[in-house]
Amino acid sequence: GAVAASAPVAARLAEALGGGDGRFRCAAAVAVGFMGSSALEHVDALLALLRDAFSELAPDALTVGGGRPRLPAECRSAKCAGCLALGRIVASGAASLDVERVAEEVARLLLDDHWEVRLVACEALGCMGARARKHSSKVAALFDDPRHALRAQAAYACGGMGHPDCAARVAELLADKSPAVREAAARALPGFKEEGDRHLGKLSELLVDASTCVRVAAVETLAVMGERGQLYASAVAQRLAAPEGEEVDSVRLAALKALGLMAERGAAYSDLVAKYLEDPSPQLRQAAELAMDRLSRRGRDAGLLGISHVSYGENEGYGVTEGHVMHGDVSFAE
Repeated sequence: GAVAASAPVAARLAEALGGGDGRFRCAAAVAVGFMGSSALEHVDALLALLRDAFSELAPDALTVGGGRPRLPAECRSAKCAGCLALGRIVASGAASLDVERVAEEVARLLLDDHWEVRLVACEALGCMGARARKHSSKVAALFDDPRHALRAQAAYACGGMGHPDCAARVAELLADKSPAVREAAARALPGFKEEGDRHLGKLSELLVDASTCVRVAAVETLAVMGERGQLYASAVAQRLAAPEGEEVDSVRLAALKALGLMAERGAAYSDLVAKYLEDPSPQLRQAAELAMDRLSRRGRDAGLLGISHVSYGENEGYGVTEGHVMHGDVSFAE
């Protein structure tokens, strides 16, 4: 806010965006992107970066050998920096921006020779949400890419754009060989609203996936998919009922929070949730207490447990806002 309101700073950012040092152009673009709708005056300069040849995307000995961490792509490529900044500006809701033009320019980078540029283009289009929906098929074409990171980002992007025709393609990725891709596909499904509901059966199969992160994603996604997702409360509860040593705490934690969001069907397992009020783990005890509180407050409205109703907002049941695939209106974060 203070940076966006400062004319001298804005002038220096504009100068840096067109400067001779590629690293400064990248840094300026990243800063401008975080200014959101206050950065409209810089859009043309950012669009110019999409054709900027500056790139340090090639691996070097230090990063390959673990001698230093690898910087994000937007810090090493002008195309990536401009691309992501434009996505963030559109996501901020800039009403006067020609989004169709911006999205068209960003979508062009889906054909770039370097995979990291294609990945960031996916991320930017996903940020733009439904306003970039016409490019969903181009993003979905990357589902066949051999790089798992690119397939995963393409899934997230399609969920962000929410084109119903892509729901089935994303659901196919629930069986991908890469855990990262299966997780991304699971978290993307709520973005398709009713079309995503058609694939809850496949999603529920991930509750017993070999990967912990995939099981967590499946639990959290079912919790935010409304009444259809609540039908799988018993399957979620099974993760809590698993014998000691057969399930990890991160999945149990997600299951406790999920049951707390599953209204009457979650309340059917309140006795199981209550057992975790005395668990040795403080995180699990806290999650159980929160879940019991939510279920009891839901219960008064339903006549089940006897306290007051909790509203989760107008998007209740689907964990998305336009352009952003999220974990739901009620956060799963600690």
